[in-house]
Amino acid sequence: MKFKDLYIVTGKGGVGKSLTSVALTKSISELNHNKNVYYFSFEQNEDKELIKSLNIKTVELTHLSSVQEYIARKLNSKTIAKWIVSTSFFKALFDMVPSFGQLIFLGHIIDLAKEEENIVIVDAPASGHLLSTIHSPKVFKDIFKIGPIANDIDKMHNFLTNKEHTQCVVVSIPTELAVEEGIELRTELTNEYSISTIEILNCDLTLNKFPEDDTPDFIKVKIENQRHLQDKFQVKYDLHFPQIIAQTQEQQVEELSDMIIEKMDIFKTK
Repeated sequence: MKFKDLYIVTGKGGVGKSLTSVALTKSISELNHNKNVYYFSFEQNEDKELIKSLNIKTVELTHLSSVQEYIARKLNSKTIAKWIVSTSFFKALFDMVPSFGQLIFLGHIIDLAKEEENIVIVDAPASGHLLSTIHSPKVFKDIFKIGPIANDIDKMHNFLTNKEHTQCVVVSIPTELAVEEGIELRTELTNEYSISTIEILNCDLTLNKFPEDDTPDFIKVKIENQRHLQDKFQVKYDLHFPQIIAQTQEQQVEELSDMIIEKMDIFKTK
């Protein structure tokens, strides 16, 4: 069994998506010393101090730098590419058609993940934005039916839909909105885009061990509500993790990383 090349971690806002992304990066880094394991956040607002303290490698990209590099490769000239992206026309086009930037941004990440020595974990945008990004290759494939851009889009699509290379990780917590959105997202990624997907449930209090005689009533109510929710939706999550109670985010990541390592086979290709 081996690790995949690209992991895309997503879910509704507030479900622990970023924490899970960082913990997954740390876990794979600890188990695979032969490859460069990179963490990348689409939002570019990651907790840099946390990531530095965990000794995690990051990818620093912007939409504009990705577009410039893509054009430079196609024209074989960094100078011309820099001039093109600096023109007012190009900037206006970039603003009017944001999905064009998303397409090239995604392509840049895929190119990095394709390199034999790399594994990339993406802290992706929340559900709706991610689907828009994943959909962008199809939009531009319909526009550029033939030619070099169309060929590049085909390569992106083939990489994303190949379960040997790519896995999407949908993160949920036991609230009705998060569970419903997780179900919808996994269904769409699997059925509409044919992307290999697993689902994680974070903050599952039913897995925590509380003293029977000393558990606060509000915790008991929360546990009971979570049980009812799981009975209602009958979601078969690939992984369940308990509520992690720690003083710092670094400790949270360390604990979650240890739990992920115990279940690491689900993140691998047979």
